[in-house]
Amino acid sequence: MSDSPRSVSVVCATYERPVDTVELVSSLKTAVDAYDTDEPATEWFECIIVYPRGDPAADRLERIEWEPLHSIESDRSEANANRDRGISAADCEYIAILDSDVVVASDWMTQVQAALASRSGTHRVIQGAYYLDYPPERNWVTETEAIADEFRFRGGQLDSRNLVLSRKVYFDIGGFETERENADAATDLLLLSRLKEHGIVIEHHSEIRAYHKYPRTIRGNCHRFYRYGRGAVHIQRRRESLFREQFSPGAIWRRGFRDAAHVYLGREDPHDRLQITYILVRFVFYTVGYLQERQSTR
Repeated sequence: MSDSPRSVSVVCATYERPVDTVELVSSLKTAVDAYDTDEPATEWFECIIVYPRGDPAADRLERIEWEPLHSIESDRSEANANRDRGISAADCEYIAILDSDVVVASDWMTQVQAALASRSGTHRVIQGAYYLDYPPERNWVTETEAIADEFRFRGGQLDSRNLVLSRKVYFDIGGFETERENADAATDLLLLSRLKEHGIVIEHHSEIRAYHKYPRTIRGNCHRFYRYGRGAVHIQRRRESLFREQFSPGAIWRRGFRDAAHVYLGREDPHDRLQITYILVRFVFYTVGYLQERQSTR
């Protein structure tokens, strides 16, 4: 039997993903039920889903009979604004932020509780694995995305698909950017530097698993990178040196051409020629997104 659990509020902002959102909630219920404790879930856990007015997820959420589940209708559609709304409404000491297109592993809550119990204090952030693609929907495109995200995870980058932090830490760092529409795409890239500035302990736990439903098509992922490119403008405005070193189109292309050279010259690399060509196509969309956002916000 586990010790008394830490109180955890899951917060998820969804947007036109009714089926995915229900599958996330179902996986969370399985994970909470699997956690070994005598205390009723309602004593230490809640799940808050925030959705825009008119979103099709609303009807499906109303039909789910699970006491810890709460849904909030919002006037906004941006993920950051709705995450902030959910976190502000949360009652628990810790906040677990999940994307609506992930499915958590059956031992997710057990691993979250183990990580929280491993050291004292709330001045910390726990990053769970965000690089696992969803097995029922796996193809070479999702595998390519998963490889790239595993490099990011191993390199220490943060991602709010599967992130646990205390409410205190969230408000201490000033919360998410909620004013600019395309700032969502920059949130995760800025989060690491913001947390370090506040002296927050950052831990990466690969055993806290969330499976991401990456878009299965080239087009879907190119659209993602277009949004990331638009978000890069907001990184440039807040962290010019970080932008130049890692997220400017120039830095992105330098890494892309280096990796492509490895593949085409037959050097050791996790990608094949099809995958590296696809990666370079994504960078085109990233660059276009950056240029368009920069032009529109002058």
